[in-house]
Amino acid sequence: MKKIISVLLAVTLLALCATAAFTALSVTDEGVISVNEMLEANGLEPGDKDTTQRIYFQMPNGKRGEAVDHDVIVHKTEVDPETGEPIGEGWDEVVIPAGGKAPSWYNEFNEVDGKNYAGVYWWGGTGACDSWVGYRAEIEDYDQGIYYVDLPLDVVMMIWNAGVDGGTDPNAPIYSKAAQTVDFNTEGCDESVYTTLPYGSPVYDESYDGCIFVVDPNAVSINAYSGQTTAGITPYVYYGNGCYGSEFAEGNEYPDGTDNWNGDMQDMCKNPDHFVDGVHVGYHEEAQPTEAPTEAPTEAPTEAPTEAPVPGYKLGDADYNEAVESIDAVWVMRYDAMMDIGAVIDTIIYADVDFSGEIDIVDAAFIQRYLSDMNVKYPIGTVIPFAS
Repeated sequence: MKKIISVLLAVTLLALCATAAFTALSVTDEGVISVNEMLEANGLEPGDKDTTQRIYFQMPNGKRGEAVDHDVIVHKTEVDPETGEPIGEGWDEVVIPAGGKAPSWYNEFNEVDGKNYAGVYWWGGTGACDSWVGYRAEIEDYDQGIYYVDLPLDVVMMIWNAGVDGGTDPNAPIYSKAAQTVDFNTEGCDESVYTTLPYGSPVYDESYDGCIFVVDPNAVSINAYSGQTTAGITPYVYYGNGCYGSEFAEGNEYPDGTDNWNGDMQDMCKNPDHFVDGVHVGYHEEAQPTEAPTEAPTEAPTEAPTEAPVPGYKLGDADYNEAVESIDAVWVMRYDAMMDIGAVIDTIIYADVDFSGEIDIVDAAFIQRYLSDMNVKYPIGTVIPFAS
């Protein structure tokens, strides 16, 4: 059923992209409204459980959350500023060292009245966004970087973002500041997330009401060309005061209990920032710097490579015919719907235009935007070296 919904959403999304202007925005720009303002404009009441579900998000600041268990390495290549094609073989660069945290999403482009905001975007249902970054999220706990959205119940897919669209100018300061999560289905969890949201929780196959999404640093990818971040996320139940975990308690805003619930949120809290030497102390400012640590830049090659551009295919060229065309978006939608595509898409690197690790309807939408001469924050049409 969800795959059928995905196909219908694809049609809706592509129609939207063909008619709506796609302008580089940030949450600071005039015209970007808050989630609550959107709800009121659509006749909905913020916090109404009959029409919305409340979903939380913790925005990374470079020091929050779990640490990566390995070096995150990006292969970088010098790019010809005129053709956009890579020059030479490039070099590997560690962008998150083992033990480090997800990169900070805080910057001057998502600051409004002295506070930084996350953005939230969806493309179907009540209040469907007509441009990126979508809406300005509501603040739950600013000191701990926790935001929320009261999401209309007819919305089935959404994305959290840093409240910034990097635009298309690679020399602009805003260009590398864009960051987003992968898109996710808001109708409930599946077997892949039972470890954090076990069977019996209120979100099982229904919704994510009362849950918080936390960036998984081991699932963070950083675009080698733009420096923009795409992050995987892990859901937990949100207890309040920055605490989150895997257990639900009857009568404590979570309708279904689980065997391990003991009524003490501190004992079940899985927020690593709330512990000192293994003892739960809750929020403490020492663990919450607002800026990521400054790292010494990795040196690029001292001499510009003189080799010819590395052969490859263009990002978005799903059928490998050396051109990005509308048929590529069709192939991507058919692939996402598990329809027969023969031997067309066999290497994810060229069809996965948003570098999320998946080929889905969002990739098809970005290809359509590119073909419609709309601003796209990914280097669609740029030659990507052959996968080795």
